[in-house]
Amino acid sequence: MFSSLPDEIIENILARISRWNYPSLSLVSKRFHSLLSSMDIYKARSQRGSNETCLYIWLKLPGHPCASWFSLRPKPNNQKRTKRRGMIRLKRDSSGFSVVPIPFSSTDSFPELHNITTVGSDIYIIGGPYKEPSSSVRIFDCRSHTWRDAPNMTVAREDAQTVLLDEKIYVMGGCDIDKYNANWIEVFDVN
Repeated sequence: MFSSLPDEIIENILARISRWNYPSLSLVSKRFHSLLSSMDIYKARSQRGSNETCLYIWLKLPGHPCASWFSLRPKPNNQKRTKRRGMIRLKRDSSGFSVVPIPFSSTDSFPELHNITTVGSDIYIIGGPYKEPSSSVRIFDCRSHTWRDAPNMTVAREDAQTVLLDEKIYVMGGCDIDKYNANWIEVFDVN
Protein backbone atom coordinates (compact mmCIF):
# COMPACT_ATOMS: atom_id res chain seq x y z
CA MET A 1 0.00 0.00 0.00
CA PHE A 2 2.70 2.51 1.00
CA SER A 3 4.99 1.48 -1.85
CA SER A 4 2.94 3.45 -4.40
CA LEU A 5 2.83 6.68 -2.35
CA PRO A 6 5.36 9.48 -2.82
CA ASP A 7 7.92 10.00 -0.03
CA GLU A 8 6.39 13.38 0.92
CA ILE A 9 3.02 11.78 1.73
CA ILE A 10 4.60 8.94 3.70
CA GLU A 11 6.71 11.48 5.64
CA ASN A 12 3.56 13.46 6.42
CA ILE A 13 1.88 10.30 7.75
CA LEU A 14 4.95 9.21 9.74
CA ALA A 15 5.34 12.72 11.22
CA ARG A 16 1.94 12.24 12.91
CA ILE A 17 3.00 9.00 14.60
CA SER A 18 4.73 9.05 17.97
CA ARG A 19 8.50 8.97 17.74
CA TRP A 20 8.38 6.03 20.16
CA ASN A 21 7.18 3.86 17.28
CA TYR A 22 10.05 4.81 14.94
CA PRO A 23 12.53 2.12 16.06
CA SER A 24 10.04 -0.62 15.20
CA LEU A 25 8.82 1.10 12.03
CA SER A 26 12.40 1.53 10.78
CA LEU A 27 12.70 -2.27 10.65
CA VAL A 28 9.69 -2.59 8.28
CA SER A 29 11.65 -1.79 5.12
CA LYS A 30 14.74 -0.03 3.85
CA ARG A 31 12.52 2.78 2.56
CA PHE A 32 10.93 3.33 5.99
CA HIS A 33 14.35 3.22 7.65
CA SER A 34 15.66 5.80 5.19
CA LEU A 35 12.63 8.09 5.63
CA LEU A 36 12.67 7.82 9.43
CA SER A 37 16.38 8.61 9.62
CA SER A 38 16.20 11.60 7.27
CA MET A 39 16.13 15.19 8.47
CA ASP A 40 12.92 15.74 6.47
CA ILE A 41 10.82 13.74 8.93
CA TYR A 42 12.13 15.83 11.81
CA LYS A 43 11.45 19.06 9.93
CA ALA A 44 7.88 17.84 9.30
CA ARG A 45 7.49 16.92 12.99
CA SER A 46 8.83 20.30 14.03
CA GLN A 47 6.42 22.13 11.71
CA ARG A 48 3.53 20.13 13.19
CA GLY A 49 4.73 20.77 16.75
CA SER A 50 5.17 17.01 17.25
CA ASN A 51 8.58 17.10 18.93
CA GLU A 52 9.08 14.60 21.76
CA THR A 53 11.97 14.47 24.19
CA CYS A 54 13.70 11.21 24.90
CA LEU A 55 16.27 9.94 27.37
CA TYR A 56 18.61 7.16 26.24
CA ILE A 57 20.16 4.74 28.71
CA TRP A 58 23.01 2.23 28.33
CA LEU A 59 22.02 -0.40 30.86
CA LYS A 60 23.32 -3.80 31.93
CA LEU A 61 20.47 -5.81 33.36
CA PRO A 62 21.08 -8.59 35.91
CA GLY A 63 21.29 -11.98 34.26
CA HIS A 64 22.11 -10.56 30.80
CA PRO A 65 25.61 -11.04 29.36
CA CYS A 66 25.99 -7.52 27.97
CA ALA A 67 24.57 -4.05 28.26
CA SER A 68 22.05 -2.64 25.77
CA TRP A 69 20.50 0.66 24.77
CA PHE A 70 17.11 1.59 26.16
CA SER A 71 14.94 4.67 26.05
CA LEU A 72 13.03 6.03 29.00
CA ARG A 73 9.47 6.53 27.84
CA PRO A 74 6.74 8.30 29.83
CA LYS A 75 3.84 5.98 30.51
CA PRO A 76 0.65 7.10 28.80
CA ASN A 77 -2.28 8.08 30.96
CA ASN A 78 -4.07 4.83 31.69
CA GLN A 79 -7.14 3.85 33.56
CA LYS A 80 -6.67 0.95 35.93
CA ARG A 81 -9.55 -1.22 36.97
CA THR A 82 -9.63 -1.97 40.67
CA LYS A 83 -12.14 -3.99 42.59
CA ARG A 84 -13.04 -2.69 46.02
CA ARG A 85 -15.87 -4.00 48.18
CA GLY A 86 -17.36 -5.78 45.20
CA MET A 87 -17.43 -2.64 43.02
CA ILE A 88 -15.21 -2.05 40.00
CA ARG A 89 -13.62 1.39 40.00
CA LEU A 90 -11.53 3.10 37.36
CA LYS A 91 -8.43 4.85 38.62
CA ARG A 92 -6.23 7.11 36.49
CA ASP A 93 -2.55 6.26 36.54
CA SER A 94 -0.31 8.79 34.83
CA SER A 95 2.88 8.36 36.80
CA GLY A 96 6.12 6.70 35.92
CA PHE A 97 8.19 5.71 32.96
CA SER A 98 8.80 2.55 30.97
CA VAL A 99 12.26 1.32 30.02
CA VAL A 100 11.93 0.35 26.36
CA PRO A 101 14.65 -1.65 24.54
CA ILE A 102 15.80 -0.09 21.28
CA PRO A 103 15.76 -2.60 18.42
CA PHE A 104 18.82 -2.62 16.18
CA SER A 105 19.76 -4.27 12.96
CA SER A 106 21.79 -7.44 13.42
CA THR A 107 24.67 -5.72 11.58
CA ASP A 108 25.00 -2.93 14.17
CA SER A 109 28.00 -3.24 16.43
CA PHE A 110 28.01 -1.82 19.92
CA PRO A 111 31.24 -0.45 21.30
CA GLU A 112 31.99 -0.90 24.96
CA LEU A 113 31.05 2.40 26.53
CA HIS A 114 33.66 4.54 28.19
CA ASN A 115 33.36 8.22 27.43
CA ILE A 116 30.08 9.61 26.16
CA THR A 117 29.37 13.13 24.92
CA THR A 118 26.05 14.24 23.48
CA VAL A 119 25.75 16.82 20.72
CA GLY A 120 22.21 17.47 19.48
CA SER A 121 20.67 14.11 18.63
CA ASP A 122 24.05 12.34 18.36
CA ILE A 123 25.81 10.44 21.14
CA TYR A 124 29.61 10.30 20.69
CA ILE A 125 31.51 7.36 22.17
CA ILE A 126 35.17 8.32 22.34
CA GLY A 127 38.25 6.19 23.00
CA GLY A 128 38.41 2.98 24.97
CA PRO A 129 37.70 1.80 28.51
CA TYR A 130 40.32 1.45 31.24
CA LYS A 131 43.29 -0.67 30.06
CA GLU A 132 41.86 -0.87 26.50
CA PRO A 133 43.04 2.29 24.69
CA SER A 134 41.41 3.09 21.38
CA SER A 135 41.50 5.99 18.96
CA SER A 136 38.01 5.26 17.64
CA VAL A 137 35.09 7.66 17.70
CA ARG A 138 31.64 6.13 17.15
CA ILE A 139 28.42 8.10 16.83
CA PHE A 140 24.97 6.83 17.78
CA ASP A 141 22.23 8.70 15.88
CA CYS A 142 19.23 8.89 18.21
CA ARG A 143 16.86 9.69 15.33
CA SER A 144 17.59 6.62 13.23
CA HIS A 145 19.06 4.40 15.99
CA THR A 146 22.10 3.65 13.87
CA TRP A 147 25.85 3.75 14.43
CA ARG A 148 28.38 5.49 12.23
CA ASP A 149 32.13 5.94 12.49
CA ALA A 150 33.74 9.36 12.86
CA PRO A 151 37.39 10.06 12.03
CA ASN A 152 39.74 8.46 14.56
CA MET A 153 41.60 10.54 17.11
CA THR A 154 45.33 10.93 16.53
CA VAL A 155 46.13 9.18 19.84
CA ALA A 156 44.63 6.01 21.37
CA ARG A 157 43.02 6.86 24.72
CA GLU A 158 41.57 4.94 27.62
CA ASP A 159 39.09 6.34 30.10
CA ALA A 160 39.63 9.91 28.82
CA GLN A 161 37.55 12.93 29.81
CA THR A 162 35.62 15.19 27.44
CA VAL A 163 34.17 18.69 27.43
CA LEU A 164 31.87 20.15 24.76
CA LEU A 165 32.53 23.81 23.97
CA ASP A 166 31.50 25.78 20.86
CA GLU A 167 30.57 22.62 18.94
CA LYS A 168 33.98 21.11 19.57
CA ILE A 169 34.68 18.11 21.79
CA TYR A 170 37.88 18.50 23.81
CA VAL A 171 39.28 15.06 24.69
CA MET A 172 41.75 15.09 27.58
CA GLY A 173 44.03 12.52 29.17
CA GLY A 174 43.84 8.77 28.89
CA CYS A 175 47.08 8.49 26.94
CA ASP A 176 50.83 8.36 27.43
CA ILE A 177 52.22 11.86 27.76
CA ASP A 178 55.16 12.75 25.56
CA LYS A 179 57.89 15.06 26.84
CA TYR A 180 56.08 18.14 25.44
CA ASN A 181 52.59 17.07 26.66
CA ALA A 182 51.41 17.49 23.05
CA ASN A 183 49.17 14.42 23.16
CA TRP A 184 47.37 15.22 26.39
CA ILE A 185 44.50 17.13 24.76
CA GLU A 186 42.87 16.75 21.36
CA VAL A 187 40.03 18.69 19.73
CA PHE A 188 37.29 16.97 17.74
CA ASP A 189 35.16 19.31 15.60
CA VAL A 190 31.62 17.92 15.31
CA ASN A 191 30.98 19.88 12.10
